[in-house]
Amino acid sequence: MRIVGKAGKSAVSIYMQEIVKRNREVYESVILIGRGIHAGIELFRGFVNKKVPVHYTNQYLARLAYASGTKCIITVHDLFGHFDVGSSNPFKDLLLKMDLKGIKEAEHIIAISKYTKSEIVEKLGVSSDSITVVYNGVDHHAFKPNAGEEDYKIKDRYSNGRNYLLFVGSEQPRKNVLKIIEAYSVLKQKYGYDGVLLKVGGAEGSVYRKRTIAHIKKLGLVLGRDIIIRENVSKSTLAAIYRNADLLIFTTLKEGFGLPVLEAMACGCPVVATNCSSIPEVGGDAVVYVEDPTNAHEIAEKCLKILQDPKERSRRVEIGIKRAKLFSWDKCAMEVRTVYERMGYI
Repeated sequence: MRIVGKAGKSAVSIYMQEIVKRNREVYESVILIGRGIHAGIELFRGFVNKKVPVHYTNQYLARLAYASGTKCIITVHDLFGHFDVGSSNPFKDLLLKMDLKGIKEAEHIIAISKYTKSEIVEKLGVSSDSITVVYNGVDHHAFKPNAGEEDYKIKDRYSNGRNYLLFVGSEQPRKNVLKIIEAYSVLKQKYGYDGVLLKVGGAEGSVYRKRTIAHIKKLGLVLGRDIIIRENVSKSTLAAIYRNADLLIFTTLKEGFGLPVLEAMACGCPVVATNCSSIPEVGGDAVVYVEDPTNAHEIAEKCLKILQDPKERSRRVEIGIKRAKLFSWDKCAMEVRTVYERMGYI
């Protein structure tokens, strides 16, 4: 069989890399699609040899499955880009529609959470029996509670030597960054929090970055002093950032999985997150949950539970470290391989 994925450092790229690393011997070929010709080559291969089954490792590759008619398994991380984001580009709309048709016609689907599975069933009418939930993993060699050599200099390098609240992710609307910034403002102005808000990750769109900067100014905060944005950091640096944070705020509006929650727990970083979509599946009892992520004051108050109570912080950290051990890329890869065997692909 073949496996097809996206090149890069995104969560969907990491997913494929970790699976291939552990199941390499089962694949006739491993195809990483960047831009342009790679997708065309893969589509041509599908037309030429439809007998070789394929695992397409994210939902945006389902268009290739649909166009080629290839016998396949498709991993769906979420459907947000297909239902929640409008487009004025007819060609892009066509590709998104092809993705949905490809998902519906796949021999089997792997969903990365029960929430994502429910979305596929409800929105696409796919039988529940055709979907297997396989949770993502975390690299426990990198994301661990034990301090590394980078830890002692993290605050000097990334937060101007100050304590910090952390958010990891993009600035797309569903990430709820504006409310997270507002919650930080409440903590700073009403409760005297003297640290910064550190955001790690790209904007995923210049319009989102402009919106973020405008909101920071509107609240009377200063980019670079109160709010610090770091776009590209290595895995080891990100782990050190988690370990040294006061807490991770991950009050997004919806997630297909929520990898930062898992990474934070594995590093011993307490988490305040939204009680919706897939987050409770990942966070379990370790997370302090926010019921209304559009309420900045509630987010701030839930953060205070950790910031003002060292015993509660330690308790959440301990539960989180144990919880994170339930997830691993070894387990993920093994369960994916079981799906291959059940479908007769290997």
